[in-house]
Amino acid sequence: DFSVEYGVKIIGALLIILIGWWLVKMLINLIKKMMGRAKVDDTLISFATNLIYVAFMVIIMIAAASNIGINTTSFVAVFASAGLAIGLASMMGLALNRFRQRRNAHFSESRANAWRR
Repeated sequence: DFSVEYGVKIIGALLIILIGWWLVKMLINLIKKMMGRAKVDDTLISFATNLIYVAFMVIIMIAAASNIGINTTSFVAVFASAGLAIGLASMMGLALNRFRQRRNAHFSESRANAWRR
C-alpha cells in the first residue's frame, strides 16, 4: 500500500518535471525567436533566457516536491525573499549609477564654466 501510494506520487512528480521542462524549452525558443527578430543583443538574449529557464525550473521542482508531499512553504518563502533582495539591490544599483551620472555631469559643467571665465 505504501509503495503504491508513493509510487503514484513519484510518477506524478516525474510527469510534472518532464512536461514542465518541455514547456519551458518551447517558451525559451519562442522568446529567443522574438528577441532575435527585435534585434536584441545576443548577450541580453542569453542572459534573459537563462534567467527565465532557471526561474521556471525552480517553480517546476517546487511543484513536483509539493506533489510528492513535501511541505514547500519554506522553499517558497526563501525564494521570495531572495527575489526581493535581488530586486532591491538592482534598484539601488541603478539609483547609484544615475546619481554618479548627474554628479559627473555637474562637475564637468563647473569645470567648463571655470575655464570660460
